[in-house]
Amino acid sequence: MIRTRFSKFLTSASSTKNAPPPLHSEVAFLGRSNVGKSTLINEILESNLAKSSSTPGKTKLINFFTTQWVRDCNRVQAKSSTEQKADFIKSISKSSVDFAKTDAKSGVESQPKSALDFGCESSVNFSEKSSTDSSVDYPQVLEFCLIDLPGIGYAKVSKTELKQWQQNLWRFINERKSIKLFLHLIDSRHTDLAIDFALKNSILSLLNADQQYLQVFTKADKLSKNDLAKLHQKNSQNNAIIMAYNDKIPKKYGGKEVLREAIFDGVLGICASSKKGADLKISPKISPPKISTQKI
Repeated sequence: MIRTRFSKFLTSASSTKNAPPPLHSEVAFLGRSNVGKSTLINEILESNLAKSSSTPGKTKLINFFTTQWVRDCNRVQAKSSTEQKADFIKSISKSSVDFAKTDAKSGVESQPKSALDFGCESSVNFSEKSSTDSSVDYPQVLEFCLIDLPGIGYAKVSKTELKQWQQNLWRFINERKSIKLFLHLIDSRHTDLAIDFALKNSILSLLNADQQYLQVFTKADKLSKNDLAKLHQKNSQNNAIIMAYNDKIPKKYGGKEVLREAIFDGVLGICASSKKGADLKISPKISPPKISTQKI
């Protein structure tokens, strides 16, 4: 289980030039206008830090939030003093081999060295634990940054202003190498839009080895049970996560805790959902998706 220690709004920026320097690994939320990015951020942070609106294109700036999460790991069996000592002697024995190799190269004859030769035996304390204290918890603490990006596509602004937004956004995505996980939010009711395919293709084309991509379907509470099951079946192979308002969704489909686990692993670089879609034809040329001014 993951707990939130703290979350706070950091700052806003209009482009890479006035964005804050990255202090931690970052997770970027991106998708079409009015897909629910700000709402989702508030959901997983259990706060109201991100300002959400029903008006498409309300988020005009790149908003930064910092948070610290704690994951309670499963209890790990602690080693007894005998096992600790065996591991220690084994590591020292390896060192002995390394020293012997060094002496051989230098032509100096030497005797094999043991742990006692280094005086280590008396300096290491292998405390014996009782059977009731043979396991221990190792919680993981992770501090990182969430980035709420302006929506792609339709917005109630002029075409000139919209184009400038998209250029600044795409430049930021290209240059912000501290982003370790891209969360592509897609409206569960409109899963096959050209703009989402273009956005996915574009993001995948620029991923570095330490960056990952994950699809998150929002607003699933507006689907029927039958449509929800179909959505899950269709996207189960790419590890997509389905979200619903107020987290009212069966865990087998997704939900807040599943998404938080995926984000935690993604920041650590162990997210399993970073496959670069073998079904996609990725263009070697990195370019932003075409901007649509049509309202969905």
